[in-house]
Amino acid sequence: MTQEQRSLEFQKQWADLANQNKKAYSRVAAQRELLVRWANRDIDAALHAMLNQPWDGGSHSDQDLELALSDILGKELAEQEARVLESVEAGEFGILGGSLVRKAVLIALARESPESIIDRIGSLGERDVAAALSAISLSSYQDFRRLFDGLSARSSIPVEALLDGLDRSDPFNRSLSAMTAGALNRNEMLSLISSERPEVSRLLIESLAMHSHWHSDELPLIDAESLPPEFKTTYQESFERVTKEK
Repeated sequence: MTQEQRSLEFQKQWADLANQNKKAYSRVAAQRELLVRWANRDIDAALHAMLNQPWDGGSHSDQDLELALSDILGKELAEQEARVLESVEAGEFGILGGSLVRKAVLIALARESPESIIDRIGSLGERDVAAALSAISLSSYQDFRRLFDGLSARSSIPVEALLDGLDRSDPFNRSLSAMTAGALNRNEMLSLISSERPEVSRLLIESLAMHSHWHSDELPLIDAESLPPEFKTTYQESFERVTKEK
């Protein structure tokens, strides 16, 4: 059977599954199994099916879809990274689809080997850095010092510049706060808080609050009064929030 014939056969099986009178969970399981087999034969076609056709395992947001892609086809995406990214660059999945697939590849790689993403952060395009960091945060990676050193070394850009402009209300930036808290000690954070960039200061204050709370059993809590006046209220609010969330 030729590659084209195999692809047509998978497409037929995919369409048939949608019409089978099965309970939803059974149909989803069958769809997931088919997608994995399909991806091993023709990963582009399997990705097209997930991106463009209705299925029971589909989702309503881009974030959910990129997680579904990496969850179902994670092993295949990691193993066929170069092939998939070549298709992305060629516009095979369109602008939005390509962005989702690229993020899914990074998530898959971060799950397989977070170090491989950290080691290449210096060579990633600007649009991929945030995606890579978010992927690493989803992988339960714990070597924050290596991560932060990798960020700091990126194209010789200072840490302050890397963190500049981040919105603390964004879940990704909250996860970056946690990474920063794990990577830096208090003195390092206190020295960086004096940055002229208010966005960086807010992120680091959040990190400082996390660090203080996490290490409260071994280190004295930071007295907000010891901080510059303009940061006292922000720190107190951050520490209260972190304490409640823990």
